[in-house]
Amino acid sequence: MLYYWFRTFERGLAFMLLGQNFRFGYYSYSPEERIAAIKKAGFDSVMFWWGNEFDSCDGTKEYRYELAVKAGLQVSTVHFPSTNAHFLWLNSDEGTCYVREMVSAVHDCGRLHIKNLVMHTTRKFLTVPPNQTGLEHLQKVLTEAESEGVKIAIENTRFL
Repeated sequence: MLYYWFRTFERGLAFMLLGQNFRFGYYSYSPEERIAAIKKAGFDSVMFWWGNEFDSCDGTKEYRYELAVKAGLQVSTVHFPSTNAHFLWLNSDEGTCYVREMVSAVHDCGRLHIKNLVMHTTRKFLTVPPNQTGLEHLQKVLTEAESEGVKIAIENTRFL
């Protein structure tokens, strides 16, 4: 998956960064080899999955971030895990925990100057009907994102 990011500088000049998703299909390669391949292919930026589900083959999110920065790649976007995205709408311990994890990811983004956090509101066919609880949970995340200067990108909303 390629993505493009436009960045504006003080003089009003804009240029396009060309980015690549770190999990681009070659999971047998080490994180170091993938970062090197992304850089060698001419990409300016890399997007990471911001969870720990793939740590055994990808390394931790902190390690991946460090590798990218050392290689001269920008990290302007990360993707929050979507496995439990339907928890957003639950008035339960699962919902509360999910929001806490999202807010933690927002704080990570702010601390590391990552401008964009991608998230889902549903998980495939696990779609809880939109409700007040979910809107309140989302508002907590958005409030934190605003205070950290992080943009939230919501995708895969087709089942709402």
